Amino acid sequence: MPRADLPAVPAPALPYAHAPPPTRPRGHRLVIRFRPPVLPALVALAALAACDAERLRPGPPTLALEMPPGNVVTSPDTFVVGIVARDDNGLDSLVITFLDQVRDVFVFDEIEVVDGVFFVVPEGYAVGEVLEVSGVVRDLVGERTAVTASVTVGSDTPASR
Repeated sequence: MPRADLPAVPAPALPYAHAPPPTRPRGHRLVIRFRPPVLPALVALAALAACDAERLRPGPPTLALEMPPGNVVTSPDTFVVGIVARDDNGLDSLVITFLDQVRDVFVFDEIEVVDGVFFVVPEGYAVGEVLEVSGVVRDLVGERTAVTASVTVGSDTPASR
């Protein structure tokens, strides 16, 4: 029974006495309808960072071929081609070719290779004929460098050596 000496207090209203708001379906968490464009902002930031001129960019590998003294060989003869190859990313393959002779030098994942490769000059080449030695080196990124050098067939006399 209500007491006459106390003022009447209305009963508290129950929250969501009517249907729940559309952003809160029953039994689910709060649904966020606004999603900020974070992904496009990150892509734009990455693109701007890639254009920075001060960032070091790796270059192609370097390759040097060292020919015999005076770049002269005789026919028939055997000579050594010195090889110096370098790349900061690491080397993947190195191939040196002379006439129909191909030499694969094992360089996988090396930063620098200093080596020598033997080649045979077959019989039958004339004095003064120029023969080419070529080399191709590829790094682990896929960049290539090709170098060509030459040797000249000289006479086989002791005075020319």
